[in-house]
Amino acid sequence: MCVPPVSKVERSKHRDEIDDLLLDGKPAGFVSNYLKDEYNESISESSIRRYKNSKLNVKTEAIVMYNEEQSQKKKDNAVSEYVEDINKIDNLIEDASNIDFNDMTNYQKGRILIGLFGEKAKLLGHSDTEVNIVNEIESKNIVSLDDDELEDLLKINDEDDNFVDQL
Repeated sequence: MCVPPVSKVERSKHRDEIDDLLLDGKPAGFVSNYLKDEYNESISESSIRRYKNSKLNVKTEAIVMYNEEQSQKKKDNAVSEYVEDINKIDNLIEDASNIDFNDMTNYQKGRILIGLFGEKAKLLGHSDTEVNIVNEIESKNIVSLDDDELEDLLKINDEDDNFVDQL
C-alpha cells in the first residue's frame, strides 16, 4: 500500500503557526517569507498554497458541513411530520371512544375504527396488521363485532388503501 508523501508544511515544526496565518487570510507568499525571516525555514509559496488548498480548505469543508446540516434538518422535519401523522390517528382513535355511536351500526363503527387502526399499523410498519387491529379494537372496548363482521371489515380495509382519506 502506497502512502502519499507528507508535505514540507505538514512536517514543519511551525505547522500550527502556518495554519493560523493561513486561516487569518495571509497569502501563501507572505507565509513563505515569514517562515524564512523568522525561523530560516524554506517552504515555497506553491507548497504552502497546495497545502492550503488540499489540507486546509475551509470553504469546501464548510460547504460540506452546511449541506449535511440542511439534509439533517430536512430529515428531522420529515420524521416530525410522520410522527405527527401517527399522533393524529391516535387522537382520532381516542376521540372515537367519546363519540355517540347510537345512530351507527356496529358495522359502520367497526369500519371507521378498523380504518384508523389499519392506517396506524401501516405507518408503524407492522407486518401483521390484522392482528394488531383486532387487539386494538378489543383493548378499546369501543365496539363489539362478531367474527363474520370483523372478517368482512378487515377485507374491506385491505382492499382500500386510502380509507382514512375518505373519512
